Amino acid sequence: MLTWRKGTTPDLKESFFSPVTHIDDHGTKYTWDQVADTEVEVLLNAKTGETMWMRQVSQIVPLTKGEGTRQIHILTTLDTQKTMDTAEVVYRMAARWRQENYFRFGRERFAPDAHDS
Repeated sequence: MLTWRKGTTPDLKESFFSPVTHIDDHGTKYTWDQVADTEVEVLLNAKTGETMWMRQVSQIVPLTKGEGTRQIHILTTLDTQKTMDTAEVVYRMAARWRQENYFRFGRERFAPDAHDS
């Protein structure tokens, strides 16, 4: 599983963040300045109190209007032993976002569902 953590999530201390770099299969280098890799306990069932541990990769990103920053958090069950590089988790989430945008664009512009009707 690889998803954004939504809702109220407490911010991490800035001392947890550091720069990370990933080089993709094509040799393109990606660098993110402020990334943290932690583990968090996520509540699964409020009635029973059942929880599970997940890997949380967090980034400090600028706000859309350019006034300050905020933290965004990626939750994943990928490799909680952290043999997968932190930067690769960020890269994979960005790749997922690019795919979602591509399909949204395609639905709006090319109407692929219209071919059935």
